[in-house]
Amino acid sequence: MIHWEENRKNPYTLETVDLHVHRTLPVDFCRRLESEWPKRGGSIIDALKFGEASVSVRINRSKWASDFHFAKDWLPEPIPWCDEGFYLGKRPIFTLDPFMHAGAYYVQDASSQILDWVLKQTGPYKLGLDLCAAPGGKSQILSNHIAPGGHLMCNEISRVRVSILEETLAKWGNPRTSIWNWDAQGFGQSNFRFDMILVDAPCSGEGLFRKDAAALARWSTDHVESCARTQHSIIDDILPCLAPNGVIIYSTCTLAPQENEQIWRYLLKQDLEPVILHMPAAWGWTDCSEFDAELPKGAAFRLLPDQGRGEAFFMCCFRKKQTAVMPESKPLTEKSNKMMRSTELNFIDPVGLLAHKDVKLIQIKKQNWLVSESVLRGYEPQYWRKCLKPGAKIGGLRPTDPTLPSHESAFLSDGNWSQFPAIDLDEREALWYLSGRDFSPGKMPDGHFLVRFKGLALGWSRRHGRSMARSYPTGWRIKMQI
Repeated sequence: MIHWEENRKNPYTLETVDLHVHRTLPVDFCRRLESEWPKRGGSIIDALKFGEASVSVRINRSKWASDFHFAKDWLPEPIPWCDEGFYLGKRPIFTLDPFMHAGAYYVQDASSQILDWVLKQTGPYKLGLDLCAAPGGKSQILSNHIAPGGHLMCNEISRVRVSILEETLAKWGNPRTSIWNWDAQGFGQSNFRFDMILVDAPCSGEGLFRKDAAALARWSTDHVESCARTQHSIIDDILPCLAPNGVIIYSTCTLAPQENEQIWRYLLKQDLEPVILHMPAAWGWTDCSEFDAELPKGAAFRLLPDQGRGEAFFMCCFRKKQTAVMPESKPLTEKSNKMMRSTELNFIDPVGLLAHKDVKLIQIKKQNWLVSESVLRGYEPQYWRKCLKPGAKIGGLRPTDPTLPSHESAFLSDGNWSQFPAIDLDEREALWYLSGRDFSPGKMPDGHFLVRFKGLALGWSRRHGRSMARSYPTGWRIKMQI
């Protein structure tokens, strides 16, 4: 088996190392698979023991120009269920590719990209919620399917994981997203009425054993049962804020039926109807009706490690009945109405950022933000306290402003920063910048300027005399030796 890893003497090249991979799987786990899959249990176990995880990416259409291309030795191959997805023939050192840092593509397992195919069948949405959003790859896919005037709320209950979610979404460049730190019960008791909710549920992670040693070490039958109880609780809490005719998509990266088909049965008992999805058999996904007679054909799908190209994945979709009884919305208080009026009074004139009418440039607490117009309507103050980012933070708006433009503003797909000077770096200079090092800004005038690599923005910097200020965000910097 060939494993690609970094060459420490020259980090810009790759070397192959022959490794004989053999993972030790828990005995109880193997016995369960053999019992659940009498004909395929052995091949699934072998795939998890000896198989190699596939490598795949998804490109950003708003940044991936027609003259961009993958390195020839990446051996890209299209993923059939996602137009922007590609398998790679090997794993490059993504950390040392400025295109990745510019948001031109995102490294994501192929099985997770099935969400794009599902959304093509359920249609665009006005107000969506990604309940368990970190690290943010699925939020990127969801943001590609927002209807005009719509908005996606990306929530992560763990404050530790919020930072990677912020970076992922910032580099993708869609301002019609916001970041929240709340729990399912809070959303369920709120006035929000979503017409699309994704629950990529926390699970036992059995499908990740090939690439996540921690998931393998955590496994136990008690952990599986604990995850199933958590998933039931999440569904109970979140369903009240799903609007009639709204869609809820449920997914996991586990093989355990307690967390998959049994959750499907639980969803069926609610005011929901299963959405029948169409999946070509050639793609390698297994229709759950093939081994569970209680499920209709097309109601749920699995990608299994012995057949599909990607890590194990389960996915199903339900639509809330039009006749479903909804909880009464709480009336807006005078205090919340006053808060909204003051926000609207702080609108400032756009400076070439607004390519669409469904976003506005506003000031909140002296900070400039580009936000969806819909995000400003009907939100009471207690909800705003759970919102970490209402949209894209802009920062300074003119070259003469004392405030440096926010780094995430450089990635905006709607942004037009032509009034600012810009400098294009070669690959080595770009990696220096991404590591937080100084470089010579050449003939740039003093003040703010945009830093680019082959025309794609990497962020902002400020010149002070002969040197460049170390302005690249600390948490985003390349940590490995260059």
